[in-house]
Amino acid sequence: MKLVNENLPAELMWDEIEFITLVIEDSKLFSQLAYDFINNKEQEKWILSENGKLLDVNKFLDVIFNPLTVSLNQRKILNKLYELCEVNIQTNEMLFKWNTLQDNFMSFVDDLIDYFDYDLYCSEKLDVKDILKMVDLKFNENSTVIEKILDYLVLANDILKIKLFVFFNLKSYLDLNEIKYIVEQAQYHKFNILFIERFDVFEKIKDERIVVVDKDKCVIMK
Repeated sequence: MKLVNENLPAELMWDEIEFITLVIEDSKLFSQLAYDFINNKEQEKWILSENGKLLDVNKFLDVIFNPLTVSLNQRKILNKLYELCEVNIQTNEMLFKWNTLQDNFMSFVDDLIDYFDYDLYCSEKLDVKDILKMVDLKFNENSTVIEKILDYLVLANDILKIKLFVFFNLKSYLDLNEIKYIVEQAQYHKFNILFIERFDVFEKIKDERIVVVDKDKCVIMK
C-alpha cells in the first residue's frame, strides 16, 4: 500500500508487517497535512493506492485526530451494522420471526387506529433499520481508552473495510506497551497504521519504520 501527498517530500509505503511513524518537524507542514486530510473530499491532496490500483481515500482510510473521542457508535458504523442486520434477517431462520413480528405489530397498530374517529393510515411494512434505531441498538463502549481504540480499529476494519488508519500524535496519549499492542492487532487483522507525530522523541519498536521530514523538508529514514 502507498500513500502520497503533493506537500510531502516522501512516499509512504507499507509491506506486510511494517507500520510507519511519520515525524514532521515543521509545524506549518504538519498543519497542512492535517488540513489536507480534513478537506480531502474537495481537494484530493492525499492519494492512496494498493498493488498499483487507486483506492478511494474517503472510503478506505480513516483519520483519528483525537483518540479520546473515538466512538464505536459513529453514524456510518451503525448504519452499516443495521444493513448487516437486515441482510441477516433475510437470509436465515430469523425471517420467520421478523414476519411474525411485523404481523403482530401491524395488528396492534390497526387496533390502535380503531380507537379513533380520525382518518388514519400507516405504512404496511416495518423497516428493519427504523426498528433498530427505535430500540437504540448500539455497541457497548464501557471500556478504557486503549480498549475502545482497539475495538474501534477492529470494528472499522471489519465492518467498514478500512485499510489504513492514520493517527495524529497518538504516542502522546498512550504508553509504549499500548502502542505495541495496537501494532500487534493491526498485524493480526491485516490493516495498516500510520502515526503522524511532531517530534522524534519516542522509543523505536519492532517493525516500525520512522520517516522524518525535518524543517528543511529533507527526508531521513530510520
